[in-house]
Amino acid sequence: MSTPNPAQIAEENRYLNDELNRVETILNLTRAEKDELSIRYNALSDRLEQSLRAQGIDLSSDTSSIEPERSILVQQNIDLRRKLEEEHQNYKRKLSNYQEGQLKQAQLVQKLQQKVLQYKKRCSELELLTEQQKLDSDRARIL
Repeated sequence: MSTPNPAQIAEENRYLNDELNRVETILNLTRAEKDELSIRYNALSDRLEQSLRAQGIDLSSDTSSIEPERSILVQQNIDLRRKLEEEHQNYKRKLSNYQEGQLKQAQLVQKLQQKVLQYKKRCSELELLTEQQKLDSDRARIL
């Protein structure tokens, strides 16, 4: 495998920085969506609880005393809340994985930037060495 030239490394570095910026933008949008969904969920839950309390339904009490239709609705509500909570947990897990990937990508970008600097330094050293050898060879020919 050949050593990449500085232009290739710089292009790769630009690509990785662009990708990192894109991922950060997506993460920020996702966070905003999560916050919005959380606010909506809490508002709906509060309104539902207030509505059920206004109708004389206590969610913590035994549902056998409630009318069958209301009992079904209460059970559906409980099931939907559980499902929403599961989806919220899945979302948190995916977000965590996404953030982990973003961190790894940022570390890779940093590592590549360090390699670019090392490569530039080595190129400069080799250019100086080549120039010095050329001067030495020119002096040897003159003498």
